[in-house]
Amino acid sequence: MSRVSPLRAALSHSDGPPSLQQHAAAIKDTWSRGSHPDARAVLDQHPELGVDKSVVLDLAYEEYCQRCEAGEEPDLESFCARFPLYRSSIQGIILAHRLLEGNPQLLPEAPALRWPEVGEQVGDFTLLRELGRGAFARVFLASEASTGDRRVVVKLSFEGAAEAKMLGPLAHPNIVPVLSARQEGPGLAVVCMPYLGSATLHDVLDRAYPTPGTGAPAKAEVILAAARDCPEVPGEVPCSPNACLTNGTYVDGIVYLAVQLAEALAFLHSRGVYHRDLKPSNVLLSPAGRALLLDFNLSVSTDRGAGRLGGTLPYMAPEQVRALLDPSAAPLDARADLFSLGVILYELLTGQHPFGPLPARLPPVDEFAPRMLSGNGLAFGLWARLIPA
Repeated sequence: MSRVSPLRAALSHSDGPPSLQQHAAAIKDTWSRGSHPDARAVLDQHPELGVDKSVVLDLAYEEYCQRCEAGEEPDLESFCARFPLYRSSIQGIILAHRLLEGNPQLLPEAPALRWPEVGEQVGDFTLLRELGRGAFARVFLASEASTGDRRVVVKLSFEGAAEAKMLGPLAHPNIVPVLSARQEGPGLAVVCMPYLGSATLHDVLDRAYPTPGTGAPAKAEVILAAARDCPEVPGEVPCSPNACLTNGTYVDGIVYLAVQLAEALAFLHSRGVYHRDLKPSNVLLSPAGRALLLDFNLSVSTDRGAGRLGGTLPYMAPEQVRALLDPSAAPLDARADLFSLGVILYELLTGQHPFGPLPARLPPVDEFAPRMLSGNGLAFGLWARLIPA
């Protein structure tokens, strides 16, 4: 088994139409049998594949994995720059790959069972399209028979019952609500949520900064363009989006999103709930440009105990990194979420992470985290100085 194989199960998938998935699978199979992997060349030769973001990400990540297996070490910036429409999203996948490759203990072992697939029925839901996945969950666009086949999002998870109970009582316009939750079979939680689109803040970064060093766009229209660039736009668009998104500057648009996210966090924190995994891909954008928090897998409530430790390193506060090293450390509170929000907003406004990119190779977390936490606050996150490349 190759050294990148365990990561592919968690990071690589294509949720495009079946015909495009089959085409992409055939190309990857050709690469695995000796052909030189070149996703850019394939997309240039077959432009129909490039219209689906998930297929592009899948092919780009497969090329990266196969080149790593062959002993290469592709430069992150130049590799991602070959895919300008999805540069930020591909970069996020590769950064996750690098972190998990150096710290395999952070990748939980997936349950040994067959997950339901597109086209199958789970209870009242027919699964139409895969929207995302993790080691313990799959997320699908689905139709719900008992409500006239309305489109909904269904999350299948082995740790979803607690998340649903936490989110159920929370009603806020900037938090994706839970419509229902039930058990299907031994241990499988089925959580139903409204379908509000599939675009996230990662899509805004892709649109706003297609090439390294690109300056911020002038107009906020790019935010709406990213919000509406999803395979199936739901009928959630109001009469008109907020004026700042149609007529304002890009900075106006980011401020508009920032206010929504800050209000959502203030609401959560006032009820003793902390998200603990804020990052661009965990902020949904409705077609009207409304920002909504999602994915509360690592969240904790003061009413429900400690919860599971984790997070996404480039967005984690220092105290969250410290908790990974010492679970008995002081419990996390609202400040960790605010730190993560600040990192996200900096990235949206500049196209860069405030502390620079992660280095090409990462030692285990228990080796480099203490160096991240040493010295003054500015030292935290200066990856290239604190971690030998």
